[in-house]
Amino acid sequence: RKKARLVFLGNQQSPLDYDNTSAPVSRMETNRMLFAKAALNRWSVHLVDIQNAFINSALDKPLYMHYPEGYEQSGRVLLLKRALYGTKQAPNCWNLHYHKWLIQKGFQQSTSDPCMYQLSRGGEVCFVSVYVDDNLIVGDSGLCSQVKSLMAADYKVRDYGEPDHFLGLDFSRADDGSIRLSQSTYIRAMAARFDLLHAPCPHTPLDVHQHMTVRTDDEAAADGTLYRSIVGSLLYAATSTRPDIS
Repeated sequence: RKKARLVFLGNQQSPLDYDNTSAPVSRMETNRMLFAKAALNRWSVHLVDIQNAFINSALDKPLYMHYPEGYEQSGRVLLLKRALYGTKQAPNCWNLHYHKWLIQKGFQQSTSDPCMYQLSRGGEVCFVSVYVDDNLIVGDSGLCSQVKSLMAADYKVRDYGEPDHFLGLDFSRADDGSIRLSQSTYIRAMAARFDLLHAPCPHTPLDVHQHMTVRTDDEAAADGTLYRSIVGSLLYAATSTRPDIS
């Protein structure tokens, strides 16, 4: 499948064009808590992706761009009405827009995690954990279906139903309602990325016979990029499902 998208060259944006570029995302502890409550209460679990989410939000400041190549018009520029992908403030604008939308629909924002929202209606409850444009929806089946219908009415969405994967987590539910979270897929991909699939498993992290010396000023410093990448990838697994390796 081939896709094309008009984007903005954010690397050419002046700092005067935007105030805030960041947007919060749900914490892993929040998502694990929701999975635990789903298993305890036999709640349904859904994953809904809002497609092209950023362009649903308005910009907080006027922003102009040149016509894309092949569509130029002499002496004219485009005034953006929506937060195109590539604009620095797009993530923040989308977060503010979606927060207002959820509040208007009756959701209450959590005080412990700004990206978790709760809706209670008719004795049923539904939680939505927001990770940019991915929505983990957990709660009573009837209310969850209503929430998904509300999203589909206002946005173009992709409904995955009960997910197999979410943010690097492998999700499965047993017949007794229990939920299993793992990161086998993520860890295998990480091992392949760092060429460690067939690496031997040492008993110690460093050769005990290795003689270490202090680097002199005329020696080039070692490139720590690979080491930091490996440690960062391991930390994500450690803080998600594998605290035993931390």
